[in-house]
This record gives sequence, C-alpha cells and structure tokens, in this order.
Amino acid sequence: WKDNRMSITIFTKPNCQPCRMTKRWLDENEIQYTELPISDYADILKVAGHMSAPVVQINKANNDVVTWAGGFNIKKLQEHCLK
Repeated sequence: WKDNRMSITIFTKPNCQPCRMTKRWLDENEIQYTELPISDYADILKVAGHMSAPVVQINKANNDVVTWAGGFNIKKLQEHCLK
C-alpha cells in the first residue's frame, strides 16, 4: 500500500531522461509529488552533496527524510514509496 502521509519532492532539470522516468514511475503508481526546478535550488543541493538530477526527497510520516540523487532508481522508489 502507498503511504499517503509522506510527501515527495523531485528536483528536476529540462531534457533529463532520468527525471522523466522517475516522474512517470510515480504517476503510474498514482503517487503524488511536487516538482521543482533544480536550477532554483542548485546552491543548497550542491552543499548537500547532490550534483546530478533528479534529486528525490521523501519526507516520511515518521519524520524520516530520505534523499538521493542521480538517475532513475526504481529500487529506492519501491522501497520508500510502496509498502
């Protein structure tokens, strides 16, 4: 089942195939997310060590935050978005 109490933010850039694949997977699994342009947050993300797109941030109901960057990672999406 999907945890509706979590929030997902995806930082993307134009013409990014992994970004499109990540959004498509979330859409196909009917998981809501917020998409933000990575360029607007580049300095903050760089300081956090995230150098490639997409950057996916999941805020879970138990206040855990999971973040990863760089590529379409179906295993992490399944692990953190589906139960």
